[in-house]
Amino acid sequence: MKKIAGQIIALTKSIFLTEPKSECGYMAQFMVGKRDKFSFCGGIGLSWWYTKASFKGIEVVASMLVKSKPEFTHCDLESVEQMIQDTLGEVCIDKRIFDPDMVCLGRKQTLFECKQPINANDFADIILAEMAANLRNTISRRCTVYVAPRVCGSTFSLESQDLSIIAKSDESAWKALLAKGYQTNGWCPSTGDYSASNKTAFSWLKYDYVFACEEIGTQKGCKFSSQLKLRRLFSVIFAITNEQNGHSLAKSAATPYTPCLQFPEATAKEATITMSEIGALVPYYVSDHFLSDTDISSIRKWFNAAYRLKQDSLGRIEKCAHYINRAMNSDDIEAYVNYYVALDALFGERGSVELSILNGVKELQIETPMEEKAPWLFDLRNELVHGGSRYIKEWPKYQRYYRHFDTRPEEDIEKLAFAALNRAPKILA
Repeated sequence: MKKIAGQIIALTKSIFLTEPKSECGYMAQFMVGKRDKFSFCGGIGLSWWYTKASFKGIEVVASMLVKSKPEFTHCDLESVEQMIQDTLGEVCIDKRIFDPDMVCLGRKQTLFECKQPINANDFADIILAEMAANLRNTISRRCTVYVAPRVCGSTFSLESQDLSIIAKSDESAWKALLAKGYQTNGWCPSTGDYSASNKTAFSWLKYDYVFACEEIGTQKGCKFSSQLKLRRLFSVIFAITNEQNGHSLAKSAATPYTPCLQFPEATAKEATITMSEIGALVPYYVSDHFLSDTDISSIRKWFNAAYRLKQDSLGRIEKCAHYINRAMNSDDIEAYVNYYVALDALFGERGSVELSILNGVKELQIETPMEEKAPWLFDLRNELVHGGSRYIKEWPKYQRYYRHFDTRPEEDIEKLAFAALNRAPKILA
């Protein structure tokens, strides 16, 4: 914590109470003291100037604060940075720390110079404690809800992920989730509406599953963590089921779903329901993707096995799944490169990328031709990454590959990446 205290001292030294003449300053205007952001009330207005060093200091303090305690893990940096600025605006008239008259009348050049005659470390520790308290007030358990097209089946859950995959008609499963104390304003999974038929972005979408991810953190931090978990989930779902089906996925021209709803705990200090964009997490495929009981059992077993692995192996698998999802939501070069990056994340070793991936492909023990295809696929990867071709079919060896193997490289790389992810927990165990 001493390092954070030092950065807080440096930050207060970089905030000017009068416009700095030696460097460019960015004026901020605000009402001082603690305020209820949900209601208007009077107060003292103040202006001060941030410098480039100020903004850098805010970023550094935010990063260090998030890493300082496990309870802050799922706090996004943007929210923490804003909290730091708000906290400084609150404590600048706190008589334990500053001389309010000096601050409000601009009698000194920098905020630090207005501090009370106390030890600098004690001064920084008090400010740090206020920052931590304000950050805790933004943290709560939140349930992020997303819906996806063409994926259907019965309800199941993944305890290691705090994920509930609920069939929209399963009222008992939804009520069990609500029993944890979330404020939902009567939102109904089967219609996408709030109570009294008030519409949401989900009301006009066709879906069968509601994907509910529970996290503790800031609103944006929970959304980011949920996005990562949902990308991982969709990669695993399609890795397991598509290898059984044995054919490439066909996308429709329909737009993927991008909104999400976030429900806070009813007791949270910021108990506001939020609807925002979480991004395209799964493409809109041509046909429905039904998860059988066998599929669901396989998905649960995959997660149970993966989350028993050592941290290094688990990290490889999580990154592999992430890039597979990015590939699923891309086309042509972007899709191909992301699928290959997924293989690199799983098998790659610095300095011997090709050899380590080729050895990894052998470990998969899938169809024999795939080992023969692997060097060709790496050659195409180099062609695309280094700008030799603008699209996959421009690769000089494309027709030779197709004639020789009677398959297309873009389909094979998808098949290979899915197979690698499906088998990864067993291979890395």
